[in-house]
Amino acid sequence: MMRLYTSAANRLSRLNDPLMVVVRTTIGWLMILHSLFKINVLGLDNFENFLLRPTGLPFTSVLRWLVPSMELACGGLLVLGLLTRVAAALLSLEMLGTAVLVKLDALHLGVLGPKGSGGAEVDILMLAALLAVLVLGPGTLSLDSLLGLDHKEEAVQSKPSQPPQVGTSGEGLTREPLPAD
Repeated sequence: MMRLYTSAANRLSRLNDPLMVVVRTTIGWLMILHSLFKINVLGLDNFENFLLRPTGLPFTSVLRWLVPSMELACGGLLVLGLLTRVAAALLSLEMLGTAVLVKLDALHLGVLGPKGSGGAEVDILMLAALLAVLVLGPGTLSLDSLLGLDHKEEAVQSKPSQPPQVGTSGEGLTREPLPAD
C-alpha cells in the first residue's frame, strides 16, 4: 500500500510546475475580473461609499482607485508570472484586509455570510492560494524563471569534512602541521 502511495506521490509531484501555472493564472484572472467589476459595474463612487467608508478606513478616496488598480496590475503580473512573489504579497495583504476589516468586522458578514455565501470565505480561500504562490513561487513556467528573477535554489553540496585527528599528546585533537618556513 505504501509503495502505491509513494509511486502516486512521485508521479503527481511532476505536475508541480504546470499546477503553479493554473493556480497563478486563475488567481490573476479572478483579480482582474474583480478590478473590472469595481470599475465598470459597481462604479468607483459606489465602491467607496458602500464598501470602503463603512469600514472606517482612512483615505477612502485614495483606496477607491488604489484597490482596483492594484488588483488589475497584480492580477496581470500573476497571469504573466512576472514579479509573482511581489504581486502575491500585495494581494495577500488586500485579501487579509478585505476578509478581516471589511467582511468580518465592518459588515459583520461572518465567514459564510448570512445566507451561507457572500461572507469572507472567498477572501480567505484567495488568501491561502496567494500565500501558497508567495511561498512556492511562480514555478519554472513563468517569466520570472525565464528572466532569472526567481528560480529554485540548487542544493549546496559541501565537501565532507575530515574527521578530527586524535593526537598523542593527551589533548584529544591535533592541528594540521604548519608549513615549514
